[in-house]
Amino acid sequence: AGISILPVEAEHAAPTARAQANALVEQVISELFAVGTFEVYDQRRTPGANASGELLLGTSLQDAFGRVELYLTLRERANDRVLWRGSCELAGDDHAADTRTAHQLITELSNVLLRHALNASADNMRYAHNVAYLLQGLFKPRTVAVPDLLARLDECFAIEQDSAILYALRSTVSMLQIGEHIQPHQLSRQAVEADVQQTLDLCQTNGIAMALASYAEGFFLRNAGFSLELSRKAIASNPANPLCWALHAAA
Repeated sequence: AGISILPVEAEHAAPTARAQANALVEQVISELFAVGTFEVYDQRRTPGANASGELLLGTSLQDAFGRVELYLTLRERANDRVLWRGSCELAGDDHAADTRTAHQLITELSNVLLRHALNASADNMRYAHNVAYLLQGLFKPRTVAVPDLLARLDECFAIEQDSAILYALRSTVSMLQIGEHIQPHQLSRQAVEADVQQTLDLCQTNGIAMALASYAEGFFLRNAGFSLELSRKAIASNPANPLCWALHAAA
């Protein structure tokens, strides 16, 4: 996981206040390095360094009527959701933050980051387990009921919305729904076509996703030529995966 440190927003603040804000940010970065859970990208020194950070930490100063307030805001890059916001007053001629207040602010931020990292780890484990369960359920006939597969897919999509393999898996589960008469053929066809297209839009270098898309194109949508093309992409992306070879043979 990565966190990007954005430049201090302090357009109208005094130079001493900007310097103290940056000093506090340096304390935050030191704390992050000490924790060791996050990669830190400091965009203040290297513009564009936040390209790899899934979390953004912004610092802003508000100077009004002689009071300078410093705000730290942590948010998610993907959806701009604010995870935490804290503030402290920079007092005195040197606009220094009270040591105790600054320490409390950094401790609060560290706790939020640790909780986020732990939740992300739990989500990743649940996601990986569900994907493995889905693959087993699809290719070991009658081991898993289709409604259970759909429930596992919903869990995965709640964690990750932009995964090519999830859309590919859902296209295959939709094909199974026809066999069990869970939904009409035309509705299933539309769902399969949409999910295969989303798979291709998101990623064409994931071997398993390409193999599943090939399977849907050949066996359900009856596009034999395109199915073979996708199966070749699957092998090129992941030549060591037996599923890619098996579905290529089928294509």
